[in-house]
Amino acid sequence: MAYFKNFPIIKYKFGNNEESVFFKDASIYVDLIDQVSDNVSVYTNFNIIDGERPDTLSYKLYGTSDYYWTFFLLNEKLRESGWPLPFNKVYDFVENAYPDYAIQLDGAGSLNAGGIVKNYLASDTVLAQTFPVGDNVVLNDISANTANAKIVSKNLDIGQMILRFVSGDVTVMTNINEITYNDG
Repeated sequence: MAYFKNFPIIKYKFGNNEESVFFKDASIYVDLIDQVSDNVSVYTNFNIIDGERPDTLSYKLYGTSDYYWTFFLLNEKLRESGWPLPFNKVYDFVENAYPDYAIQLDGAGSLNAGGIVKNYLASDTVLAQTFPVGDNVVLNDISANTANAKIVSKNLDIGQMILRFVSGDVTVMTNINEITYNDG
């Protein structure tokens, strides 16, 4: 790539190799980027439209797809987060990245623990002892929807349980009114 042609060559030892090899000094990148990024006149604001790829944007702006890497070089947000996803892929990404659901246990109420109804406050120690992390539970809501889940974690400070749903349609569940142990 022509970008690296002016970088100096240094002797570098990779990993546990005994022999040093000649290699382009990539550490010069930091100094070069700092010098260029401080100069606001080199920037052009551009909105990336839905579904546009780095190579196609490079072609649109520069007449060649060879300069796609410049977007990442000078844009810290692109380096950290990556290229924006198309709108129709965002939901799939979030669903895969965050497979668990949080349920908020607000105020006083009751949990049905193995047939024994226990009263709790969201921050009470009863909640800490009822339904330990790793337990399988069944959730029922006021509309008679049911789902099976595994308790992944708890945040007792805010009365929250993090659940990974195993079966049932989670998207229709509202106002969960009972949590019981899953006997299966």
